[in-house]
Amino acid sequence: MFLDQPYSPGSGSLKPTAMEQTLQQMDQLVTALDLNLPQTCDPDGVRL
Repeated sequence: MFLDQPYSPGSGSLKPTAMEQTLQQMDQLVTALDLNLPQTCDPDGVRL
């Protein structure tokens, strides 16, 4: 069961901590460098 659903709640499950930290760092860099990046998807992840 764990291998099929590693992110499900419970003991031993994986947490998206590293991905959340990476996304925060990317957002900070975009702001710090004043980058104007095109939006490629909407907030739900649907491609524009």
